[in-house]
Amino acid sequence: TVASGGVAREIDFAPTMLVEDLRADVAALRNADAFQTAGCGQFGRQDNQLRVAEYADPIDRSRKDIGDPLAFQCLMERLDMARLELEEFTQKTLLEQYELHYVQYPPGGKFARHVDDFMDDLTPKQPSRRCVSWILYLTENDWNSDQDGGLLRIFDKNDHFIDIAPQSGSLVLFDSLAVEHEVTAVIRRHRTCLVGWFHTPCPNYSYY
Repeated sequence: TVASGGVAREIDFAPTMLVEDLRADVAALRNADAFQTAGCGQFGRQDNQLRVAEYADPIDRSRKDIGDPLAFQCLMERLDMARLELEEFTQKTLLEQYELHYVQYPPGGKFARHVDDFMDDLTPKQPSRRCVSWILYLTENDWNSDQDGGLLRIFDKNDHFIDIAPQSGSLVLFDSLAVEHEVTAVIRRHRTCLVGWFHTPCPNYSYY
């Protein structure tokens, strides 16, 4: 489970129609040139040896008439319910504000092995940190990992790993500090997803 530093997966978290609407939202943002080169880590350091991908911000879009904001709002309501359930299971405060973006990995795209946050609660440099990472897959229904690649590879403390296919509509969640993971090379078409993080407050942060 997420509370014990593991991984949780919910198949069909987003129904097919919602996934299609979100994919149309992604396409509209791409046509509006809203995607840009994705960096690594919370502060966006770019390193194409580690990561080859592009991202777009679905919330702070420059024009509100682009895409399908209603579909995105519908998804946000589902995610907020998941956040509240996670608070109960993890016994951690998960803040209402979201850090998230659409990500597309082109053919040849990848993300090398990493964790999503290194911040220690005892030495915080900002008021909150990533606590629970999540990925909602917006891939085509016929995505075949043998032919298309793009697996999520999760490592344990003994360096063993499991592979999770980017099944359309499924949601994967894991501890942002504890779980090392990577995205294996994408082979023949874009791998699309929405990635985000539920933040928790850093109790020792000082505003002064």
